[in-house]
Formats: sequence, C-alpha cells, structure tokens
Amino acid sequence: HMKRIIFLVYFLGLLSFFAFNSCSHKKERSYRVVETYRIKSSNGSMSRLSVDLPISYGYQTISEINIKNADDYFFEDRDGYKTLHVNVKGNGEEKETIIEYYVTLLNNQCNWTAEPEEKHLLPEEFIDSDNKNIIDLAGTLKADGNDFKTAENISRYVARNIRFHHSSKINIRTPLASEVLESKKGVCGDYANLMTALLRASGIPAKAISGLSLKRLKRSSDWSSPGGSHAWVEFCIGKEWYFADPSW
Repeated sequence: HMKRIIFLVYFLGLLSFFAFNSCSHKKERSYRVVETYRIKSSNGSMSRLSVDLPISYGYQTISEINIKNADDYFFEDRDGYKTLHVNVKGNGEEKETIIEYYVTLLNNQCNWTAEPEEKHLLPEEFIDSDNKNIIDLAGTLKADGNDFKTAENISRYVARNIRFHHSSKINIRTPLASEVLESKKGVCGDYANLMTALLRASGIPAKAISGLSLKRLKRSSDWSSPGGSHAWVEFCIGKEWYFADPSW
C-alpha cells in the first residue's frame, strides 16, 4: 500500500511584538533538526513518505539535509519550497526513517528582496480580503503615501483589538478573516489571516506563514504546542519583504 505523510515546517527565531521595533538576534543560532518516522507495511509493498521541507530565504538558511534508512528518495520543486519524497519497502516489520538537517537563524536579518506574486494581493481561503468590512477597515488604517506606516497601523490594530482565544482548536472550523474581525478573538493563525487580509485590501502584498518558533521550542514534544507551533505574517513593499507578528 502507499502511505503519504505531510509535514510542513518553517522556522522563525526571535519575534518582536511588532516586526517594526526589532528583529535582530544577539548572534546567529543553528539548530540540528531530526524528524523520525516509523512505517510498518506488508512484505513487498512500497510506502511513500512525503515531507515539505523548510527553505533558505529571508531570516533562515537550511543546510546538510541527510536521509537515513530509505530505499530511495528524490526532491520535488514546488511553489516556493521543496518536497522530499522517500520510498520505503515493506517487510512486515516497523522501519524507522530519519530526516536530519540544520537550520541557521540569521543575525539582524529584518528584510529581504524578492518579487511578490499576484496571488499575494488576491483573496484566498480564510483570507477574504474582498470582504466589505475588511476593505472599509483597511481604508481607515491607510497612511497616505506610506505603505510601511500602513502596515504598522494594521499590525497594531490587530494586536490591540483581537483577544487571544485559549479554548481548544481541535476539530474547530478555521474562521474567515472577516469572522475574526467580527468576533474579535482567535489564535495566532487567525491573527495572521486577519492582518494578511487587511494588508491585501490596502494593496500591500502579504502572506500568512505557519511554522515553528525555535527560540520557544524546549523539547520535541512541544512541536504541536503553543510553545513551538506559531503563525505570523510576511508583507512586501516595493520588492522588500518584512515579517510581522501581530499575536505575540
């Protein structure tokens, strides 16, 4: 049989309350990341493990990717990232496949240059930047002739007006950005979606990012906890990208 496992990881180190205040580290930090997958399949069958790898850009670099205990593997270039496909031949017993790499968080790397794409200005799932309430609010936060100030106004609005919702999000439908605006509550991903929608409604390319904050990650069991799993925003002015975190 075929088994497909998707694991998407991005990384961010020291996050300020607003990206506009500070985004430097005292020094560059490198982390060794080891992902262990245990697969059991019938004798002679082939299982496929697919892992979306973090990428080198912006405030991080990825290096020394090493795969252990795989019959064969290959990399697929996707839309801005790479997917690692690992094939494991079954023998009726559990096999352990290990993926290892290093992440270096860059010192004093606040912005980077990359051409924005058209999709970074358009509505998408959960980011309904074409909603009337989103558009109207974006208009009140717009600083004429100063997109960076507009982004700062939006970040501050979301941080100050949305209340962190601590109840369980398991099996709960992800709200639209406009619903977050109406309810005035959410988790980090909802903050990120709302800020992204307001930025796009203001004509500023933006995207919501999900990943890990390694600085808060104390042990591997924290990966799915609020201590490690997180969401934030990247936005572009001209061709310069910046990151912002409206929920921390």
